[in-house]
This record gives sequence, structure tokens and C-alpha cells, in this order.
Amino acid sequence: MNTTTAEKLLEIYRPMVASRYTDRVQSAAAQRGEVFFYIPSSGHEASATLAPHLIDSDWLHLHYRDRALAYARGVSYETAFHGLFGKAESNSAGRRMPAFPCDRSLNIMSTPTLVGSNALQAVGVASSIKTDEGNPFVLVSVGDGATQQGD
Repeated sequence: MNTTTAEKLLEIYRPMVASRYTDRVQSAAAQRGEVFFYIPSSGHEASATLAPHLIDSDWLHLHYRDRALAYARGVSYETAFHGLFGKAESNSAGRRMPAFPCDRSLNIMSTPTLVGSNALQAVGVASSIKTDEGNPFVLVSVGDGATQQGD
């Protein structure tokens, strides 16, 4: 394996490991009673493998368990923990549930509370960017709850 390939694989692997480690730290904080609840993303780390295929002008409408992809896109670890503790420095100034990544500068849309309704919002964004230079697209992901009923 050449150095470039190894570097690319590590670039994908780091957010996967960071996401799993974040789950452990968040779980410990919940067990100590420091936070009301947390939303784990363990088992969803492979979403980070999509990051190298995205361009900066692509939009992401993530599922709340897509933390590894959010990290790979550029969401900071600090942002994740500010959200967990409901801090003003979080991406929602402490007003949203933890694990709902959003960052306008990274083209990550805010995750709605209603599971699956992000697909409807993503269609609207896709419609508005369909003629943009560079042919950006919208990546939308939903969990299994969204496939069972709802919007």
C-alpha cells in the first residue's frame, strides 16, 4: 500500500474512531447524570466513507446517527459536546437535541426532530441547487424508523 492510499484510509478511519469514542464519553456523562440523555451513533461509522466522494458545494441532510460523516465533513468534536451539554456555543445555541448536526458553512442542514421528514426538506434544497455550477447534489440519510411510517 502506498503512502497516499494509507493516508486516505486514515482520513476516513479517524472520524469513525472519533465517533465511537464520542459515544463512550457521552454514555459516561449520562451515567454520571451530567446530561439528560444522549443519542449514540455506534454501528453507523461507515457513513464516513461517503466524505471523500463529496464536494464542498454538496449539501448534507443527515440522520442523527451520522456523526462519523459529520466529523469527516468538518464538524468539530467541540461542537458535538457543546450540543450534548446544551451550551450556547452549540450549533443551535443549546436549543436542539444533541446529535443533530448542522453547520451552514459546511452545507449541513439542520436535522428535524420528526424522523424521515428531512427527505422532504432535502428535495426542496435539491430543487433549488439543480442548476448550480459544479453539479452539487444533496445527500440525505434516514434511519430505519423513517422507512416504517411517516412522511
